[in-house]
Formats: sequence, structure tokens, C-alpha cells
Amino acid sequence: MAMVKLNSWDEVNKALFRRHMPAIISANEMLVFRKMEQVFSGKDKDGEAHQCFCGDLVYSGKEMKEKVPKDWLGNPLCPRCGNAPEAYEDSEWRRKFNKFVKITDALDRFEKSDPSETLAILKEINTLSGDLFKFSTTDEMYVGYHKLMTELREDAKEFTPSLKDEWRALIDRLFEKAKRENFEEFIKFIFSPDPLQIRQVEDTIRESQRAIVRAEKDYFLSKVSDYPIFVSPLTIETIEESRIRFSLLLYSHLIELDALYNLTMNVIRVSNGKKFEETPIPKSIKHLGKKIYLIADENPQIGTIFEEFWVRQVRNAFAHSKYKIEKGFFIKTDENFEIPLANLQAKIDLCSSYWRYLHSKIGKEQAFALEKKVFHTKDGNTIVISGQKLPSDF
Repeated sequence: MAMVKLNSWDEVNKALFRRHMPAIISANEMLVFRKMEQVFSGKDKDGEAHQCFCGDLVYSGKEMKEKVPKDWLGNPLCPRCGNAPEAYEDSEWRRKFNKFVKITDALDRFEKSDPSETLAILKEINTLSGDLFKFSTTDEMYVGYHKLMTELREDAKEFTPSLKDEWRALIDRLFEKAKRENFEEFIKFIFSPDPLQIRQVEDTIRESQRAIVRAEKDYFLSKVSDYPIFVSPLTIETIEESRIRFSLLLYSHLIELDALYNLTMNVIRVSNGKKFEETPIPKSIKHLGKKIYLIADENPQIGTIFEEFWVRQVRNAFAHSKYKIEKGFFIKTDENFEIPLANLQAKIDLCSSYWRYLHSKIGKEQAFALEKKVFHTKDGNTIVISGQKLPSDF
């Protein structure tokens, strides 16, 4: 019995799918649902949606059809029935991600805890990390956590598509030059972010993403199962409108974040042989356009990225609740300004992608420094990075 080709959500055999409905929907499964929606809406002309006789749903693109596992008669099988590597990989990703969520929560509590609570929380993290990573110092704990986070992001195909290759390369060059030619100041720079402030920003990013994914999850599960709906059925249009509203909240947080500007200015300064400064952009400068002007004056190429995602009218309209979303446009209600939602989403995505890439680069360099510990600079100086040794009864 081969897989059945589907032409609409109505053709899904819900009873069969129910057999394999997971407790946690993985990034890969959400991707399959999104691809199927593209097929059924006619936006994807080359892809096909199928349901295996075991109940699993499968998307196959034009380039994937020959790679789909097949039975002895040549009939296509889903990754699970065909024992394809991706079935095991998805299961492993789900197991690790489940632990990662719990470790992240424990780390958050550790960073906010009183001294009397820290040892108990560290033991909890050690138990949770299990076979994922080992540590005997807090530095080793953060290195292991960062490596796990990086692995999960790569496995989930999480990347920064809004950031052009040349922009990523530009940021990479700034980091490499600063690290190579101004190492002592570079170390000050990578360890300068306030962990609690950054964690709060990351929480906002995650929660806005989760809110959209939850809406998508409700929409897709109502299509493939007898999943109960809330009040009224969701549509792709309402999901897209929710996406832009949550994206605006994220944009508002990021565009006002001092670290976005100070970290950018410092990596430019340090790469140019200058000293790291706690506040390279004076606190007296409140106007975001002015901050962007100062960055562009230091490095016009980086300034171009900021100028691409900065929209004064959107920031002001959202901050003062003077906007509406109507007929595919974001409209500022007290000014003659409107922008297509697709264009606005692209700018918000760029802002988020820039921040995530900058933050991930800093995190990667922190992990490297914490792991190597001892560095000898070209000036003959020695820099030692030591972490807190955990108690013997840990």
C-alpha cells in the first residue's frame, strides 16, 4: 500500500494521522505543514503532498522526489516507514530540544537566584544536561549550553535569510579584524553585553515567534485532526495579520535596544584599532536616527543595513498607537504614510536577523574564549579567562 497524493486538506485521513500525532511538534513537521499549505493554495506548482499508509504526512519537492525511500515494489514511503536517516534525526532533535527548553529555564533561574539557591539549580542543570554536555565550572556550563543551542539551530534550519551574504561577510570581517589586531579590546567587547538584558530581549524574540507558531499550529492541527478550535476557525489571512502585529512588538523592542547600537559601534571601533567603550554612543543621544547616523559615519556599509530596516513612521505609529492594518497595508493614522505589509515584514525580519547574527557571533566568541581560557597577545601580554569552580559536593 503506497502513499496517497493529496490535493487539499479535506483529503487528509485524520484517523490515520492521529496514530502518530506527537506531543511536541518539531520544526521539521511545521515546515511540512507550511509546504503543504503552499501546495494546496497553488503557490507551489512543483511540490506534492502525500499521506503514507502509516498516517504520516509528507511533502516532496521537485528535487526530493527521487530521494524519497521506496518499498520493494518501488512505491514511495514516508521517512518513518522507510527508516530514512531524517526520521531518526528528527526524533533526536525533539529529544534534545525538550531538554534544551528545561535547561534554558533553569539557567534563567540560576542567573536571577540568591547565593543560597545557586548550588541546587546548578545540580538541576547538571542532571538535565546529562549526555548532552558535562561541566565542572560555570564557564564550561555556558560553553556546553551555547554549543547545544548552535546545534539545535542548525538542525532546525534556523538561519538569517534576511541578511544578505555580503552583509554577513561584512560582520564576519569586522569580528576577525578586531580579534586579530586589537585582541585585548576585543575580549572586553565580547564580554560587555548585560546577560540579563540580553536574555530579556531573547525572551521577547522567542515569545513573539512562539505566538505565531502557536497560531499556525492551531490552524494546521484543525486541518489534520479533530483538534478543537477557539471561538472561530483560523485562516491564513488572520495568521498573517497576527504575524505582523507580533513582529511590530519585536521591532519596537529591538529598535529601542541600546545594545543594538552600542555593540555595533564597539565592534566597528575595536576593528579600527580603537578602545572599547561602555557607552560608545552617548546616553544623551535619544533620537534613533541620530544613532544610526553616527554608526553610518563610522562604517557606511553597516550604516546601510540600519538604514534599510529603520522606518521612523512605523516606530512612531506603533509607539503611540496611531496605526491600522488594512487591505495589506500598515497605515499611520495621523500622517500620510503607508507601507505594504510584505515590505514592512521584510524590514522587521532584517532588523531581527541583524540582531540575531550579531548576538550569535558574540556568543560564539565568548564560548571560544571560555573554552581556550589562556591567550597570548602580539604585544606579549597574557590574558587568562577563568570561571567559577563549582563546589566539591557538586
